[in-house]
Amino acid sequence: MAGNGAFHAAVCNAPANDNLFSDGGVFYGDDPFGHVMPLFMLHIVVIVFTSRAVYFLLRPLKQPRLVCDIISGVLLGPTLPSLLSRLLSFFHHVFDVEGTPDYSHIKQRYMDAMFRTDNVSLMRSVASYGFMLQLFLISVKTDPSNIWRCGKKAFAIGVSCMVMPFAVLNLLSWFFEVQYVPDDGGRTVAAVAGVGDPNALVTIASLVSDTMFPVVAEILAELRLLNTELGRLALSVSMIIDYGWSLTITIANVVMRTMYDQALPLVYSALGIVAMIVFLLFVFRPWVRWIVRRTPKDGRFPEGQVLMVLLVVMAMGAISETFGARVTDGPIIMGLLVPTASPLAVAIAEKVEVIATGLMLPLAFLNAGMLTDFSTVEHPKVFLGLQLFMLSGYLIKFLAAMAPAVYYNMPVRKAALLGLMLNFTGLMQLLIYVDSLYSQVPNTSQSKLADKVRHRANLSLLLILQMIQPEAYAAIIVIIVAVTAICSYLVAKLYDPLKSNKKVAYRKLKHLD
Repeated sequence: MAGNGAFHAAVCNAPANDNLFSDGGVFYGDDPFGHVMPLFMLHIVVIVFTSRAVYFLLRPLKQPRLVCDIISGVLLGPTLPSLLSRLLSFFHHVFDVEGTPDYSHIKQRYMDAMFRTDNVSLMRSVASYGFMLQLFLISVKTDPSNIWRCGKKAFAIGVSCMVMPFAVLNLLSWFFEVQYVPDDGGRTVAAVAGVGDPNALVTIASLVSDTMFPVVAEILAELRLLNTELGRLALSVSMIIDYGWSLTITIANVVMRTMYDQALPLVYSALGIVAMIVFLLFVFRPWVRWIVRRTPKDGRFPEGQVLMVLLVVMAMGAISETFGARVTDGPIIMGLLVPTASPLAVAIAEKVEVIATGLMLPLAFLNAGMLTDFSTVEHPKVFLGLQLFMLSGYLIKFLAAMAPAVYYNMPVRKAALLGLMLNFTGLMQLLIYVDSLYSQVPNTSQSKLADKVRHRANLSLLLILQMIQPEAYAAIIVIIVAVTAICSYLVAKLYDPLKSNKKVAYRKLKHLD
């Protein structure tokens, strides 16, 4: 399949070393980074250091950590050796050095050394666990009652942001040329050059129309706007959109499974998810409130209780995956049930946040950057067309948020800022694109992973993942970074929650007579 070069570089098929650690060190002729754990620790050090450096450089531009982490992951992927190869070639061309050396091997050697199959599997596993803990922490800091406080206004804005971008993007998807090509099995399949499966455009339209509340909560908290009037409204609307899309996709899965006579497994899956939610509501929630009431006067929680909560988080993640839901669904619901701003919430954040957010989560961005290879772009028009396609969706969502907000007597400036907040895109959407990209790897070493991704997507509350090609993924990465960076900068610069629109009348002493 065209465009799979990124995977030949990203996933090295070199034989893995059976030993996790080095046998004797470099002075005994052993390569420490030829083993799993030394290379894994190098991954953590490199991505964390690079992310902090990029964050320091972009801090004057009011950029959130999310944007800096994505850029860092991309720089440490195939982009770095590709830039180095081009720079060396340019140097030889400018200074007219004799001979024409080939620097194409730099990229291949770098990817083989940094991203072996065994290390990629470990990196993805740890990153997934860090991502699960991160969403749990965001949910712990979120008050779910916000969804009911904004009334009809939040509901109208949420429905408008769901429907309008999705409808417009589905119409625009007809401008992409569909070709019919034979696959490996001799069958004729539909494909869009530079994108992949035509249904991938529907998936992209759905993700552009979706606004996931953990992403909005994380960026607003970093901008210190989460507890403002507009921040609470944005969080409320994002919850409506997120839960609305989950319900819509669940109904679509039920209809599709019924059409293909596969409704019974879906019923079992739904019953398992309902049982998990019932357990969290009627067992976990009372237990959490009980231990909060028994909090010592000094407000410190015993480590044993915090550890027990974290074990339940892992158990809920495993149960969610078992029943076909997202691995993060159970932990997110758990976090929403923990009393906001309680001593337990503070204790969990203090003990978990540094490890989960500071060390584990950056590996997810390294994994995403590992798959970003701009040298795979073979269809520049489609590459730019896909970016314009997504930008159109974000623009429509911006207008779809403004229209009902202005209708409900919100000032135009605040309505525009709300539209910018609802266009925040984060790691949740990025990981869905990563899974969609992994699902098209043709080699046998990744076939089980592809089957797992498709199976999980069919049973989950998410979209049915469609295959996308590496150059489409690269275009998506560019748009995610650009849209989130621009929206974050504008919100930070234009929104001052302390500034009131009401004019204050000042009176002098003579008016007291």
